Amino acid sequence: MSVCYFEEQNDWWVSKHIRKHESTVTDLSWHPNNILLASSSSDNTVKVVSTFIKEVDKRPGATPFGSKLPFGALLGEYSSAGWVHGVDWSPSGNRLVFVGHDSTVTFVDVSGGAPGEVQVIRVSELPFMSVTFTDENNVVAAGHSNYPVLFSNSGAWAYVRNLDEKKTAGAAKGAGARAAFQMFQSKVETGQDSKTEDVVTKHKSTITYVAKNKQAPTQSHPHAIALTRNRTHCVLVASLGACAPYRVTP
Repeated sequence: MSVCYFEEQNDWWVSKHIRKHESTVTDLSWHPNNILLASSSSDNTVKVVSTFIKEVDKRPGATPFGSKLPFGALLGEYSSAGWVHGVDWSPSGNRLVFVGHDSTVTFVDVSGGAPGEVQVIRVSELPFMSVTFTDENNVVAAGHSNYPVLFSNSGAWAYVRNLDEKKTAGAAKGAGARAAFQMFQSKVETGQDSKTEDVVTKHKSTITYVAKNKQAPTQSHPHAIALTRNRTHCVLVASLGACAPYRVTP
């Protein structure tokens, strides 16, 4: 990982490297204090390091990982059973979330100090590729299942819902001879007694990135205006060919 800063007196950029992972780094997330950096990797870990540069940064106050923060110091490490695809800090910096290729979402609470309390949720969806906090108690993750999922914390983290609506394909069941004909037709077409349900999603391929929408309300972003008025949250979800906003109501 390269941490860069600009030296005005020399009119150039300086790059300092941190080497802690044993494989590809897949995602980065800056702590709100702009000193701590969380990174995920295909080495099945998330690592928290210090990026404090004495000549550039103001010394931060106490952190859940202590007050001694030399540049490049490994302050925390969390493991997964598979590649870790995405990681994010909460707005307060007291919580961390990451998603793994084993279809898990891991929540870390360091409010009482590191390493903190860890909660792992295994989902039925295919692995998530990206994750973000929308606020301190709500998280949205998405990936290979092509739709975003909401998780909320009310004392403990829990799976809430798929943010895409599900619609039933085909006409409603009738009665009598027509119902019998529809059942026979369904058996011929699908081998089942009734029509199957299609999940209608905004994205038709893997979702690669989820980010909290920080766009200020403008006429060109009406969803941001509506969301602000309704005190709800918005995330932008991108896949291979589409980018769509989602309302997230806690």
